[in-house]
Amino acid sequence: MSAVSAVSAGRTGGHRVFPVMGTVASLVVADRVPAARCEAAIDAVVVELERLEARFSSYRADSEVSRYD
Repeated sequence: MSAVSAVSAGRTGGHRVFPVMGTVASLVVADRVPAARCEAAIDAVVVELERLEARFSSYRADSEVSRYD
């Protein structure tokens, strides 16, 4: 069973789609933990990816990498 079908089959978990690094990411957590815990984990991943994007993105003029171009 895929992670997406596990979530849709009624198991606890979470799913979020969000823009990052010039594309769209889809994050699926399929686990038997409370929804609030899944949401907190997803929030942490999103924050970390946004931090990495702010530092390394060649698409953002304000990124650390872009300052060296």
